[in-house]
Amino acid sequence: MAPPHFTRPTFRPACNTANREMIQTHISCEINRYARFLNDCLLPAQRNWVDLVRGQGSVIEVEEHLLNEFDNFPCLAGPIPGRPLNQIRMRDATHPEIAYIYLPPNIAAACLLYQTLMSNENQMRFAVQGSGNAASSGNVAALDIPPYAPASDRGSIVQMYRQLGCADVTFDDISYCLIVPVADSMNSMKCGNLNVYYLAPGAFDVIAAVPVYFS
Repeated sequence: MAPPHFTRPTFRPACNTANREMIQTHISCEINRYARFLNDCLLPAQRNWVDLVRGQGSVIEVEEHLLNEFDNFPCLAGPIPGRPLNQIRMRDATHPEIAYIYLPPNIAAACLLYQTLMSNENQMRFAVQGSGNAASSGNVAALDIPPYAPASDRGSIVQMYRQLGCADVTFDDISYCLIVPVADSMNSMKCGNLNVYYLAPGAFDVIAAVPVYFS
């Protein structure tokens, strides 16, 4: 049986403004809207699907631990037999943990429109040695640094990419930012002083796309 149908929200980029406070407010509003989607749309759809599967009894074989997890935690996709769920990590009872992906504006707009990380530029993808991850090459980087952080700048992120082997990344590539939830499909590592999440490209919830306003 197919996973439950649920309607994903359509997000829009922030207006292009030089006012850092407006960008921060927009991000906060979009995260709140996404949190409402998780709690009011996604989780009820998952629970309805679990009720349907349990009502079918042995006709549909889904591991009980997956049903329990899917019944209680928002996920980026439905259960696949024999594979773990891609659970969205929550920082509290209602809101997800958040990460930030830096990239050029045209690529950010495509990712937002199609709710995917497939459009990320190849020059900003990298391999992770000895990660134990089947998708250890072509990874996308996400950070815990918001695009309005006064203590951050493009230079530190460009340097991170170059340390990861992405020699062609320039300052112009760090001009827009995707706001995404942290999920179980993300691994983490240190790169210099930065905490870096990395994940394979593909379908993903993109909450917002905003211009970068580091000091």
